[in-house]
Amino acid sequence: MASTTRQALLQALSAAEGAYISGQQLAQQLGVSRAAVHKAAAALTAQGYALEAASRRGYRLLGGDPFCTEADITSCTQACLN
Repeated sequence: MASTTRQALLQALSAAEGAYISGQQLAQQLGVSRAAVHKAAAALTAQGYALEAASRRGYRLLGGDPFCTEADITSCTQACLN
């Protein structure tokens, strides 16, 4: 899966400001299959992004800065404490 699909998905979900977007709508918007959207969402979740997938609703990005992962926060916190 191309990182551009993950980036485009992240941007689309960020623009929705917490609202759900259906997998079908995301697939059409990104020009990929629904399976590709699902794989991209799973990859972003594995990278630490707070995404939620709900049956019959779609995907949404949970609060916070989507471009700041849990690993980034941990690293910054540890740097500040040292």
